[in-house]
Amino acid sequence: MLKEGISGIRGYEAELSSGLITKYVKAFFKLVNPKKVVVGRDSRKSGERIVENINKALRSFGVTVLDIGINPTPTVQVTTEKMGYDAGIIVTASHNPLPWNGLKFVDASGTFFNREKMSKLLEIKEDMDDSLPDAFKEGGVIYNPEIADEHKKMVKNLRIVDRELISRRGFRVVVDAVNGACSKLLPDLLEELGCEVVKINCDFSKPFSRTPEPLPENLEDLERSVKEEKADIGFAVDPDGDRLAIVSDEGKAIGEEYTVVFAIDLVLSGLAKGKKKVVVNLSTTKLVDDVAERYGAEVIRAPVGEINVVDKMRETGAVIGGEGNGGVIYPEAHYGRDSLVGAVLTLQLLAERNISVGQYVNSMPKYVMLKQRVESAGVDLDRVISKIVDDLTPEHVDSRDGFKLSWSNRWVHIRPSNTEPIVRIYSEAKERSIAQQLIDRVKTFLS
Repeated sequence: MLKEGISGIRGYEAELSSGLITKYVKAFFKLVNPKKVVVGRDSRKSGERIVENINKALRSFGVTVLDIGINPTPTVQVTTEKMGYDAGIIVTASHNPLPWNGLKFVDASGTFFNREKMSKLLEIKEDMDDSLPDAFKEGGVIYNPEIADEHKKMVKNLRIVDRELISRRGFRVVVDAVNGACSKLLPDLLEELGCEVVKINCDFSKPFSRTPEPLPENLEDLERSVKEEKADIGFAVDPDGDRLAIVSDEGKAIGEEYTVVFAIDLVLSGLAKGKKKVVVNLSTTKLVDDVAERYGAEVIRAPVGEINVVDKMRETGAVIGGEGNGGVIYPEAHYGRDSLVGAVLTLQLLAERNISVGQYVNSMPKYVMLKQRVESAGVDLDRVISKIVDDLTPEHVDSRDGFKLSWSNRWVHIRPSNTEPIVRIYSEAKERSIAQQLIDRVKTFLS
């Protein structure tokens, strides 16, 4: 099923025909009128054909294309911004499984198109046919995957990163890149920081080695490898490399919620106490609030979606932000979720405090977050939400993105996915039984 939304376009490979891709690119060109564009993709085989289609269409309008091949989504964002390109196109379906692929669009600032810009592109697309200009303007294509080294260099040179300290710690790290776009760049970065790296599932030429989303239930191979290799930490990413999950030195997937917690803790600890601002999405763990409170910082919540968090960060001058799905956004690097940034900030915190992942997790307040999905066919969320509210009697209801029902010590967030035909239900509480009760109760109204 083709899905068009704020996160871009996703669909089965067969749906993303050459004609349809041409329509999207023509709409993109009419909206942006770029002279030079960065194009990159994740490792899905279908991406090669789609990129060829994109490059041909852009060249027909006289656009110069920098094709960076298989590289992470944040690499396209960084390259677009730092090298002065007018826009970028990323061919990826992110964490969706292999039958899927898709498109994401990046503006000159290196951030994704916002809701208004994406809506305008889709509106323009409806008036497009799949033909290319008769008077074919021959733009050029520069193929340079090695441009990713500039992204890697930028991350290594962040002021917050003490490369010597990380190197002295001598981390042994296992990387599971799901054979996706980070298969080379993330291990290379860690090795250059003095880490001993063990690679699993780091081969572009092979299909995804596990369910792509880096959730604990999908990381059994990484957990086992961390134990067998007696590693200090394991890093798992999704196929396009904007999300990072962590496995502890004990060989336990700690949950992708912790990735942004590590980053926020590190950044706030290096700043003077005061009203610093942190932005996360509505579904992110309450641990963020606990960490921010230690440093006198304010937590601001935004609707789910990278661009929503980025827009709010820019508006408020936030020093750090992200999403609880493993996405760290650090403005000192760039305004985008970045697994390389998340990995380096995590290692920096562990090195500074001379602790292990397990020790850090054990020192934190305990919450249980549960995530479930319900098929959304026939579900009218607006119609049933009043019944759910009447039943659960929450202290606060936030309706900016689906519906988040909150109490002082627990919450449940019910939202239709932007990219899949499902309703996602997230809950968090101090006890698993309470978090599960919230989900079970909500599901009775959605069935």
